[in-house]
Parts: sequence; C-alpha cells; structure tokens
Amino acid sequence: MTYLKQMSYVELKDGYQTYVFKENLEPVRYKFFHTSEELNDAIEKARDKGWKVINATKTVNRLNRRTKK
Repeated sequence: MTYLKQMSYVELKDGYQTYVFKENLEPVRYKFFHTSEELNDAIEKARDKGWKVINATKTVNRLNRRTKK
C-alpha cells in the first residue's frame, strides 16, 4: 500500500488524532496523541522527512456545524 507524504491532525477533547493518506486520497486513521508535546514531536519528525502536515481542526469543525443542521 502506497501513501502520500501528507499527515493531517484534528484536535479532540482528549487529545489529537492523526491521519495519513493513501494515493487515492483516502484518509487512514494513524496515531492518537494525548498531549500537544507528543503531537509537536510527531509533526517535527514528519516535516524533517519531507511530509506536508495540515491542521484540519477548523475545517472539520466547520463541516460538523453544517451537517448538524
């Protein structure tokens, strides 16, 4: 299975969920981090390896607000 060099994360009540993406752009749940320090360490490592990192929290929150109506 081939993945794009892209990681997104979403801030949740109890931590941060990260996702990686397959070549067909399908998201795959990756790792859950309980603290921002753990997340920041993972972001730094991903960027050092040339990965694009996206904070998807605002986008997900907007989509959730629109679909709850």
